[in-house]
Amino acid sequence: MENRISLKSQVPSDPVSLGDLCQAIFIEGARVLGYTGEAPMPREVQEQVFLAATLVADGLGLLLQTEDDDEQELAG
Repeated sequence: MENRISLKSQVPSDPVSLGDLCQAIFIEGARVLGYTGEAPMPREVQEQVFLAATLVADGLGLLLQTEDDDEQELAG
């Protein structure tokens, strides 16, 4: 089973939906790192969540690039 993200799926264009998704990812990442909701969020937690988000974005970019390359190869 391949780990691929289809470009053919609809990307939500509603900025509220994208904002909600970003917030949920950030909060869940912080929770996994042990953040329990105290204010302010420790800087170390913020930095780790940011690093994780960067790594995810880089990985998704590579997956999308590979899919683009595969489609171009099939086209010709």
